[in-house]
Amino acid sequence: MHGATVPSAAWDLDKAALQSQMLVQGCWSESWMRGKIWCTIQSRSSSLLGEDEAQGTKAKAKARNVLSKGALACSLRPSSISRVSKSVLVVKLQKLSSFKHSIDPGFFSTASPFHFFRKQRYINNLISERLVFKMAAYEGQVVTADVTSGNMVFEPVLEDGVFRFDCSGNDRDAAYPSLSFTDNKDRETPIMIHKVPMYNPTFECVHGQQSIKIEFPAGTSFYGTGEVSGQLERTGKRIFTWNTDAWGYGSRTTSLYQSHPWVLAVLPNGEALGVLADTTRRCEVDLREESIIKFIAPAAYPVITFGPFASPTAVLISLSHAIGYFLKPFELFSSLDNLQDTQVNIVTMTFEKDQSAFDQVYENFDLSIRIEGTVFMPPKWSLGYHQCRWSYDSDARVLKVARTFREKGIPCDVIWMDIDYMDGFRCFTFDQERFPDPKSLVNDLHLNGFKAIWMLDPGIKHEEGYFVYDSGSESDIWIQKADGSPFVGKVWPGPCVFPDFTQEKTRLWWAKLVKDFTSNGVDGIWNDMNEPAIFKAVTKTMPESNIHRGDTELGGCQNHSYYHNVYGMLMARSTYEGMKMANENKRPFVLTRAGFIGSQRYAATWTGDNLANWEHLHMSISMVLQLGISGQPLSGPDIGGFAGNATPKLFGRWMGVGAMFPFCRGHSESGTIDHEPWSFGEEVCPHFNISFSAIIVSCGLLFLAMIALTVLLINVLPSNVPNFLSKLTSVLSHQCEEVCRLALLRRYRLIPHIYTLFYMAHTKGTPVAAPTFFSDPKDPSLRTLENSFLLGPLLIDASTMPDQGSYQLQHILPKGIWLRFDFDDSHPDLPALYLQGGSIIPAGPPLQHVGEANPTDDLLLIVALDEHGKAEGVLFEDDGDGYEFKQGGYLFTYYVAELQSSSVTVKVSKTEGSWKRPKRRLHVQLLFGSGAMLDAWGTDGEVLQISMPSEPEVSDLISRSEKQYKTRLENAKHIPDVEEVSGHKGVELSRTPVELKNGDWILKVVPWIGGRMISMMHLPSGSVYALETANLGCWKMNYDHESCSQFLISVDTATGTQWLHSRVEIDGYEEYSGVEYRSAGCSEEYTIIE
Repeated sequence: MHGATVPSAAWDLDKAALQSQMLVQGCWSESWMRGKIWCTIQSRSSSLLGEDEAQGTKAKAKARNVLSKGALACSLRPSSISRVSKSVLVVKLQKLSSFKHSIDPGFFSTASPFHFFRKQRYINNLISERLVFKMAAYEGQVVTADVTSGNMVFEPVLEDGVFRFDCSGNDRDAAYPSLSFTDNKDRETPIMIHKVPMYNPTFECVHGQQSIKIEFPAGTSFYGTGEVSGQLERTGKRIFTWNTDAWGYGSRTTSLYQSHPWVLAVLPNGEALGVLADTTRRCEVDLREESIIKFIAPAAYPVITFGPFASPTAVLISLSHAIGYFLKPFELFSSLDNLQDTQVNIVTMTFEKDQSAFDQVYENFDLSIRIEGTVFMPPKWSLGYHQCRWSYDSDARVLKVARTFREKGIPCDVIWMDIDYMDGFRCFTFDQERFPDPKSLVNDLHLNGFKAIWMLDPGIKHEEGYFVYDSGSESDIWIQKADGSPFVGKVWPGPCVFPDFTQEKTRLWWAKLVKDFTSNGVDGIWNDMNEPAIFKAVTKTMPESNIHRGDTELGGCQNHSYYHNVYGMLMARSTYEGMKMANENKRPFVLTRAGFIGSQRYAATWTGDNLANWEHLHMSISMVLQLGISGQPLSGPDIGGFAGNATPKLFGRWMGVGAMFPFCRGHSESGTIDHEPWSFGEEVCPHFNISFSAIIVSCGLLFLAMIALTVLLINVLPSNVPNFLSKLTSVLSHQCEEVCRLALLRRYRLIPHIYTLFYMAHTKGTPVAAPTFFSDPKDPSLRTLENSFLLGPLLIDASTMPDQGSYQLQHILPKGIWLRFDFDDSHPDLPALYLQGGSIIPAGPPLQHVGEANPTDDLLLIVALDEHGKAEGVLFEDDGDGYEFKQGGYLFTYYVAELQSSSVTVKVSKTEGSWKRPKRRLHVQLLFGSGAMLDAWGTDGEVLQISMPSEPEVSDLISRSEKQYKTRLENAKHIPDVEEVSGHKGVELSRTPVELKNGDWILKVVPWIGGRMISMMHLPSGSVYALETANLGCWKMNYDHESCSQFLISVDTATGTQWLHSRVEIDGYEEYSGVEYRSAGCSEEYTIIE
C-alpha cells in the first residue's frame, strides 16, 4: 500500500477504498496548478469484465463503489461510468470548486519533460509538522534520544510484516528522510494492521551515537551487508558503511565502495528476517557476537525490519517493495486537456482481456499503481560479455579488439572506453588525436554487433574556458567548502570541482550534459571515482565539513558526512535520467562504482579494484551474492582481476565462473599484461582430424624436447632463461582461450534464462543469483557454501582452487533431485551445472552477440522432473530494449511437463502479454542424471509427447553418459599450471598476499612497489585494521581503543620484502602515508622511513 497519508475521517473505509483513495489522490500533481490532471489508469491484474451484460453491470457498480469511496477526501465525484468494450471502462470525474490543495501534490511528478526531478512537498498536516521539526534539527549538529537506553518503539509500515523502530516518538520525528526507500512516505506512514514484531531491538544512546542491538535464537546465520569482501556467512565480522576507494582490498577490509547497512538473518528453522539501519551516515555493522546484530551510527535514525517470513526470498521481495524500482506515476498516467473547476474529466480504465476478475483489482488496487521489483530492467545486450581495459587508448585499438573477438569466434557484446578517450581527462570531451570521430567509431562497432560504453567521473577540471566548468559555475552547482567557496580537489584532470548531486538543479544540469553526450553514439555510461575519491588526501575523499545544499526531501543543507554514502547513487541517478531523457525508447545502462542501498534502481555495479589472485577469484562469488542479498542483483567482478597479471589458469577458471554471474565483464589495470580471452597464447584449432593418440605422442615428444632445450639454456645461456620461459608459457597457455570461448558460449546459450530472471527481479523483486542455501534454508550444511550458487533453479558449482578442477570437487548439493547436464562443453576448468528437479529452464543457440538472436531461432527447454514426475518453468520475451513490455508488448510463457504412464507431455499452460508466439521449432532435453538426457523435437506452442525409455534403457543411457563425460574430461586441454607470467608491474599480485609477524601484530602485505598493506591484526585482541593504502617501511598506529596505546611496527627488510617509497605514484595516481579514518572514534596514523 502506498505511503500517502489519508485523513482521519477516511480510516473507517475498507482496504480497497483506501487504496482507491490513494490512487485518486495520486492523480493530482503539481500540474494541477496549471489546470491539468494525469489520469490513465492501467492494471496488471487479470481479466476484469465478464462476457455478458450482467457481469458488466456488476463490474461497473463495483468500480463506482471504489471510486465513490476514494473520492471522499479528494473532492472528486464520479458522475458516470460507461463500458466501451469488454476491457475498457470510461469513468467521468468531476472536480469540485471547493477543492483545496490538501492533497500531496508531490506524490506524482509534474507534467514537465523533466518529471524525474520532482520535488516532494509534504503538504498534509502530519508531514508538514514533522518537516518543521526536522528542519530545525538540521540546523543543529546531532539529535539525541530523550532517554539513554531501553526498548525501541515501533509501528507497522509499508506492508504486512514490516516494522519501523525508533528510540522514541521524538526520535521518530527527528529522523532524516529515507534515501534508501524509493518513496520516503512509505517509511513515514503507518499502516492499519494488528500484528506485533517478533524481534524487538534495544537501544543505547551515548555522546550522540545511537547503538542498536537485536538478538536472535542461537544458530541464526547472517548475510548481506552489501559490498563486502571475505566470507559469505558474516558472523564474526564487522564493517563500516563509508564509501571508500579501496584499491587492492583484502578479505578483512572493512569499508569498500558501497554502503548497505542491511543484514539478512536466517533463523535456525529456515525463516528469515531483514534488518535495515536507515541512515546515510557512517554506520558500524557489528556481527562479531553470535546471533546478535549491532548498528552504531550518529542519532537519530530508524531501524526497519522485514519479516520474519517463510524464506530469504520472501524477505528480498519485501525489501524490494521499499527500495526497489517501480513504475512511477508519470509512467502510468498521461495528461488530458486543461481542467477547470466544476469541469468534467474522463478517466479511461483499461484492462487486458486475459486478465482475472475485477474483484482481484478491487481487493488489490495498489497493484494497478506500481510494478514492484528491485532493479531497473536492463537492456538485453547488457547481459552479454563486456570487454574493458584501462585503457584502450585509441579508436584503432578498440576496433582491433572488436575485430579479434569476431575472428576468433569468442562472444562479446560491449567494448568499454576508460578515461583515456577524454581530452586531458575532461569529462564530456574526446581526445582529437586518439578518438577524433567517436560517432564513426561507434557506427563501426554497431555494424559488428558491439555496443560502446564510456566513462564519466564526477571530478570536473577547474579550468575557465572548459564548457562544463563554465556552465556549472554559472549555475552555482559545485560542492562548497565550509566558507562557501567551491571545494577543489585533485583527481585525474588535476584540480577539480564536484557537482552537488543533492540539488535538483545539479541533477538536471548533469542529465542535460549526458543527453548531449549520448548523441555521439554512447550506448552506456560508466560512473567511476564517485565515492567521491580524491587524490593526495589521507582520507581518500573530500573533507566531511564540505557543504551540500541538498533538496528538502533528501535532508536539506548538510555537511558531507551526511551525503557521502549517497553521492555515488545520486550521480548514477542523474546519469540514468539523462540517458532516458536522450531517448525515451531505450533503456539506459549505467555502471556505478559507488552506491548505497537503492542504487540498483539506476545502475549496475561491480566489485571494484580487485586483485589477480586466487583469493579474489574465490571471494568474487560471495561478493556478488552479498550484493544480490542486499538488493543489487546486477553485479559482477573484474574477471581475471583488475590489478596484477593473471596466470592462464587463473584467468580461464575465473572466466568459467564469471560467465555465470549476472554482470559479466573482463577488466584490467594499466601496466599489466593484456587480459583479453586470447591474450594467454594462440589458440590451436580444435577441428583438425587427428587421432588422439597421435596428438599425445606428438605433444609428449615436443614436451621432452622443450625440457632438453630448457636444461641447455639454463646451463649455457642463463641470461636468456626468463625470455625463453616467457615464450614457453605462451605456448603452454593457449588452452586458456578455448576455455574462455566455451564459458562465454555457455553464457550466451543461457541468456534466455538469465533475461527471464531479470524480468522477475524487475517485476517481483526475486534474486537473480542467490546462495545455494536459498534452495533449502533449513539445511545448516548449505549456509557456508561459497563455491556454488543459484541462477533460479540452476546450480553452478565451481572450483576456485588452483590444484582442483570442477570434476574433482566434492559436490555438496541441496536435498532433492539435482541433475547434472552440459552443452557437450564439460571441462575441468568450467563449473558443473545442475538443474533442480521440478524445473524447466529455457536456452537458445550459441551466439556471437545478443543481436544475432532471432525470435524464430530454435527454442531449447531443459527439463528435470521432480519425484512426482512434474516440472515447470517460464520464459520472458520482448524486444530486448525499450518499454513496450510495460504496455503489454511481450510474451511470458509458462511451460509444464508431466510424466503420465510411459510418456512425458510438454506444453504451454499459460501465457501473458500481447506478443504472438513466433513460429519456431521446440527442442526439449529431458534430463535423467549424470549428464544423460533424451532429446525430442516439436513446435513451440504445441503439445509435445516424449516416449519414456524403459528402466534398463535409462540405466544404460546414464552409464554411457558417465563414460562419455569421463572421456571428455580426460581429453580436455587442461590449462597448465604457471606460477607467474612475464609482464610489467603488478606481477606479484597474482600470488597470495604475504603475512609478516612482529610481536603481537601480523601485517598482511602485497609485495608490490614498495609494499602494500592490506590489513593489520592485533593477535591478543583479535582486532583487524584495514590499511589498503599504506605503503611503508616503518609504521606506527594511534587508535582510540580501550587501552589508548601506541604500537611501533618495524618491518625487517631481511624478509625479502623491499620498502621503496614513502608514496606510490602510478600513472599520476598518488598515495601517501598519513591518517586513515576507518570509523567514528577510530583513526590510524602511519609514517614512512625510507
